[in-house]
Order: sequence, then C-alpha cells, then structure tokens
Amino acid sequence: MVDIKFIAQKAGVSIATVSRVLNHSKPVSKKLEEKVLETVIKYNYYPKSSDRFIAAKRTFMISILIEDHINQFHSEFLPQITQHIAQAGYQALINIVGTSMKQKETSIHELTARRVEGIIALFHLDELSAKRLKSLSKVPFLYSEPLIKGVSYNQMNYNASYKVGEYLISLGHRKIGCVFFEGYGTNRYLDARYDGFIQALRDHDIRINENYFYKSDIKMQNGWNIGTIIDNTDDRPSALFCVSDELAIGMISALSQKGIPVPDEISIIGYDGIPLGQHMKPSLTSVYQPFEFWIKRIVDELIAEIEHKSLEPIREEVILENLPYIRICESCASPHQSV
Repeated sequence: MVDIKFIAQKAGVSIATVSRVLNHSKPVSKKLEEKVLETVIKYNYYPKSSDRFIAAKRTFMISILIEDHINQFHSEFLPQITQHIAQAGYQALINIVGTSMKQKETSIHELTARRVEGIIALFHLDELSAKRLKSLSKVPFLYSEPLIKGVSYNQMNYNASYKVGEYLISLGHRKIGCVFFEGYGTNRYLDARYDGFIQALRDHDIRINENYFYKSDIKMQNGWNIGTIIDNTDDRPSALFCVSDELAIGMISALSQKGIPVPDEISIIGYDGIPLGQHMKPSLTSVYQPFEFWIKRIVDELIAEIEHKSLEPIREEVILENLPYIRICESCASPHQSV
C-alpha cells in the first residue's frame, strides 16, 4: 500500500518530513524537498485526491494555466492551443493564476476538485516548482518545455539570441546594446536570450558598454520609457536587441516620436515574432518562434498521457525546421544607413 509511511521509507526520510513537504507546515531543505517530491511522483501518491474523482465520469476538460500578466505573445498562441485541444475532442479551460507559488498550488487543488483531466502551465517553472505542482494532483501535468529528448527551450532561446548578436555584428555594428529582463536569474528562458546574445558579443571581441544595456520588465510601455531615456543620452548604441517584441515596439514608437529614426540612427531587433511588429513602420526584425509546432506537441503529449498512449518520435529534420529564426524586416540596417 502506498501511504505516507511507504513514501517516507522510499525517500529515506521521516514521516514528519514527508508531511512537512506536502503540507508546507515547516520548512525543509531544498534537497530533502526534491527527494520527497520525486518519490511522491514516482509512486503516484496523491493524498488529496479522492476515490470519487477516480470513479467519476470523464469531463474531457483540460486546464491551461497562465500567469496574470497576459501579453501580445499569449494572445497569439492561446487561440491555437485551444483549437488543438478542441480538435482532439477535449474542452480547454483558461485559468489565470497569480505569480506566487501558493496561488498556483491553490489553483491546482481547485482544478482537481473540478475534475479536469489534464493541466498545461504556460509559464516558467524551475524543476523543483514543477515537481511540487505535479505532486498536487493525480491528473497529467505538463509545462511549457519541449517534451522531445535532446531539445530544450532554454537552449533554443540561447542559440537564437547568439545569432542575433552575430547578425548585428555582420551588419557592421560595434556599439551594440540590449534591453533585458530586470528579473534576470528568475526566468531561464529570458535569461538564455541575454546570455546567448552577450556571449556572441564576447566571442567576436565586441566591447560590452554597460551604458548600452537596460533592465526592464517585459512591457510595451517600458520599451517606450527606455526610448525616452535614449533620446536624452549623447552616447547612444547603434543597435539594440530587445528580449521581447513588446519592448522593441514600444521603443521604436518612442524613438520615432523623438525624431530618432529607426534604423537610420539605431537598429532595433526583437524576439517572438508577433504580428503587430510586422504592421509597424519600420516593420520589426525579430526572432520568430514557430510556436504552433511546439504547442501542438505539448497538447499531443498531454492527451497521450491522459489516454495512456505513446507518440511516435519526431524526426530530427522536423525539429530543425521548427527552431526559432531571425525574420529580417526593416528595423535593422548597417550603421548610418537606411533600409
């Protein structure tokens, strides 16, 4: 019988430690917490789930969890993920959750009570947090990381941003800067965009001028604010990489209003490839993400887990065809040259 005593024995800890981890009653070390959660997941120990849930009729509901700061990128892929879920014969429930771990845990408990059959979390989670949320419910739980062996969103972001640095250097830029996430160290995907970009500059002996680097939250208004700061600066970069399109769009708008033409005086490149960037003047050069392919894969993986099926492996050439790439438009040019 898999009970709390069994979990404690398998994890090599006391029953009290298991109880503390599952109930947050007292703090334990990160190492112990991870060991307990791994054991809970391995042996399918879900003390909060009820037998009535197992015996109940199926609901065919899948919850999509999104943190409470929906942006333009979310607005693009949400219709597609709900469409994929509907095509598979399930109903998508979009649930907005807070940013704290406690709020996310509460949402998982509520969704279990509503008898959803699977959960997809479309926000960044470190491994320990993902294990904790996965341990709270008996339904399959996936988060936005490719479920293909040898493929990592983190590495995809890093590689694409490295190419951004190389691209700007190939245009002849040497005064190169970046607008990156002010919460660096808390979101590995956004961190990877900065890390890949900065490594490209270092590998090509481009001097890192801290005056050309700006920390910001990922909001269009903040891109506007940084554009205003640049307007009041004498020593300006000739090219800037923004780790999201929303930042880039806000910045281009501000610079244009201030009489600083893009790309004549400053080249701007973003990341995500949202359609709004294509309708600007100048149109935004950006790292385009073929997110539909990866979203469909996540949905397929979740449903396969719900229905106890297995998916065929994806060929390497298909993976390579669906990696992020730079979509060249009008917002980048060689220094002091217009497109």
